[in-house]
Amino acid sequence: MFYYVILPLALLVIAYKFIFSYRTQRFNLPPSPPHSLPIIGHHRLIKPPVHRLFHGLAKTLGPIFYLRLAVPGLTPNP
Repeated sequence: MFYYVILPLALLVIAYKFIFSYRTQRFNLPPSPPHSLPIIGHHRLIKPPVHRLFHGLAKTLGPIFYLRLAVPGLTPNP
């Protein structure tokens, strides 16, 4: 009798925990330049000469940094 109440309640609590713990999970990413735009990311920063851009970013952010270049799964149609 109690299993009809306890089992669905336990499953609901477990599902709630998994759903909201996934949303609040932070990724451990390297530092990134500020002011990334929502869809194009850091594309506006990349201008010739690119090697000077990367050198400047390495001086300010360190030897490993994160550039977001587009939204994952976004592909242009030809």
